[in-house]
Amino acid sequence: MILRDAIDDYVAWRRVHGARFVTTARALYQFCQSVPEPVCCDAVTEREVRRFLDGTGPLTRWRAGKYGALAGFYRYAVSRGYASRSPLPAADEEPREPPSTPPYIYSREELQRLFEAVDISRKHAIRLDSDTFRTLLLILYGAGLRTSEALHLIMSVNAE
Repeated sequence: MILRDAIDDYVAWRRVHGARFVTTARALYQFCQSVPEPVCCDAVTEREVRRFLDGTGPLTRWRAGKYGALAGFYRYAVSRGYASRSPLPAADEEPREPPSTPPYIYSREELQRLFEAVDISRKHAIRLDSDTFRTLLLILYGAGLRTSEALHLIMSVNAE
């Protein structure tokens, strides 16, 4: 089966089974673009996979994400008969992920200076006024949210 078609099937299958499957799907489509098209699933070589995994910059945690995306896809492809084998390098041959940066805990003085600077920094802001920005910072800090989590917050109104 053609790689692009098999990836389309896999993405659709994961989404039908309840997964949002956005980041992994993006990685799979990037992989598809990195190999000459149209190519059959079995025609993909380990060298092409390694080139995609290596990327162009330094080793990052994203490499492990790409490896996991391809591993899941090839398990699916082999189980459906789209591919006879996985071209992925053995997991024990993969480089270790770089260590995570430890979290930084702000002192009271640093937090006070940060929140005092909100009014000054937001005077010419177009998108967020200083009250909204201050609220966003308080939610990020107080709830320990990552930026992506805060960006996906929605307002829920109960109509009682």
